[in-house]
Amino acid sequence: MMHVRKMYNGTRKIMVSLICGYRAGSHAQADGQAALANHYMRLSPVGVQPHNRMFVFADRYLQAEEIKTWGEPSELPRYLKKTQSLDNKLQTAADKIDAFNVEETSFGWELTSYPQRMEILGVVKPFLALYEAANEFETKRHEWLFGPRSNLNPDDIEQEIGTFNRTMFKLEKSFSDCPPAYSIASKTRARVENMKERLPLIHALCNPGMRQRHWDAVSVLIGRPIQVTEQSTLQDIINMRLDEFIEKFEPIAEAASKEYSLEKALIKMQTEWAAIVFVVLPYRESGTFIFSAVDEIQLLLDDHIVRTQTMKGSSFIKPFEEQTRVWEASLLLLQDVLDQCLKMQSTWLYLEPIFSSPDIVAQMPEEGRRFALVDKTWREIMRQIQGDPKVLSVLKIDKIREKLVKGNELLELIQKGLNDYLEKKRLYFARFFFLSNDELLEILSETKDPTRVQPHLKKCFEGIAKLEFTPEVMDITHMKSSEDEIVELKDVISTSKAKGQVEKWLLELEANMIESVHKVIRESLEVYPNTTRIDWVRQWPGQAVLCVTQTFWTSFVHEAIRLGPSAMDAFLQENNSQIEEVVRVVRGKLSKQNRTTLQALIVLDVHARDVLTALIQQQVTEIIRLL
Repeated sequence: MMHVRKMYNGTRKIMVSLICGYRAGSHAQADGQAALANHYMRLSPVGVQPHNRMFVFADRYLQAEEIKTWGEPSELPRYLKKTQSLDNKLQTAADKIDAFNVEETSFGWELTSYPQRMEILGVVKPFLALYEAANEFETKRHEWLFGPRSNLNPDDIEQEIGTFNRTMFKLEKSFSDCPPAYSIASKTRARVENMKERLPLIHALCNPGMRQRHWDAVSVLIGRPIQVTEQSTLQDIINMRLDEFIEKFEPIAEAASKEYSLEKALIKMQTEWAAIVFVVLPYRESGTFIFSAVDEIQLLLDDHIVRTQTMKGSSFIKPFEEQTRVWEASLLLLQDVLDQCLKMQSTWLYLEPIFSSPDIVAQMPEEGRRFALVDKTWREIMRQIQGDPKVLSVLKIDKIREKLVKGNELLELIQKGLNDYLEKKRLYFARFFFLSNDELLEILSETKDPTRVQPHLKKCFEGIAKLEFTPEVMDITHMKSSEDEIVELKDVISTSKAKGQVEKWLLELEANMIESVHKVIRESLEVYPNTTRIDWVRQWPGQAVLCVTQTFWTSFVHEAIRLGPSAMDAFLQENNSQIEEVVRVVRGKLSKQNRTTLQALIVLDVHARDVLTALIQQQVTEIIRLL
């Protein structure tokens, strides 16, 4: 191991001598190379492979020193290629050094830093930057001068020339002590400055907005015809010797730029709309479609209308005035059509379920006929939009605006007729005013099914939650409260006799409801004296219980006042006993209906007892004093 280490160190020493020899002269360099070769020959017999990395560094150093002698601008491509090759080799050497250091680590040796590589790299990098920048400028310059004029962008050229100028200025300063490289940098910078002087001409006549009309204006200005095509080059324009007219070209160039900006804006808007489509979704089981998510389309449409109208007001719009006017008209028509479509869709969605009911159509035949016409128009329009959903394609539908306007006019007439129809129903049965239009329409659209009234009964009759119908003929026999308290109707109501006119049997229900409650109160009043009070209160509906108990309490108070103080004291004791009895029952098991009734009864009984107590305390003896 020690023997190998000594041989390795010997190789390093000879490598250093080789590099130093290069600096001293060619003879010393030759001696160093020979010594290194002899040293490797001595290493071979012991089985150690020669580290030709040392030869690599020597060769790279020689190439780096040679770069300093290059100074011919015409050889730039060759210089760049060789310098890039050397830079790549140095990078490869760096990878090999890393691998070599791994080997040294494996042997436990001290890592070698190879400062020569960094020294060579420090020499190569500035030259590489010079050759890359100079070569890139020459390539660009050739493209600018000899490429098609239509490919030139004056603003980009000006920016790139500024970048090249700053770069070459820095490189020129950095190579002040290396004449060949300084020569390349200064000559390249001079060519950059020369190109910079051409910028006014480039801005004036290489404008992408220059059209034949502008070249005609230039011909008039200089007094001779000039022929320029899209394939003409900057060099062709330079050869025309137009420098003396550059200042006079500025208004033409400015107009070309502004017109070009307007033209691009117009084309950009048209291109955007070409890709925009409507999103249409199937509507339930109707067999047609409706619009979905049109907010973004509306926002874009509003924005583009404002942009187009702003463009129309520009003094540079004249070349595209007709095209812009047509585009504005298309956008305004699209906006009108879209508004009409959304208006029709909104109304159609509201009316479609209504006029899908045969009962409504039968009661409103004229409105039903009108809706059928609108429905046909809507389905036809949506069928075409679904087939070609591009937004602009909607303008191609034959007479679409006229169809939509006429459809919306019919829908307004239908809505007016519908409102008049609902108003008549409400005037016939006033409790319909408690219902919204949608709720009332839900009732009227299903007249063959009287039970469809059930969900809305609570709004029409505060005390009625449900009605009980006979299974077959759908006659109404009982009414039920929210507490499930059932009251039998005095007379059975026949819904079939109303012949689908819900308001008729509801009006009959209203009168029957009052009569039925009167009947129950009268019957409970008759049996009250002959029934134990605590049993009686659980046998009759709550309204009857509260009404009848108050009636008898008032009657008993009158009688007690007439009989005197002792009778009033006795009746007070009876009141207290009744309250205690009801409280005891409430604490036990009761149905929901009975519990609600007795809780209300307790409140009234306590109030009645308090009133009676006050009468006793005030020593009321005559009925006249209560009036």
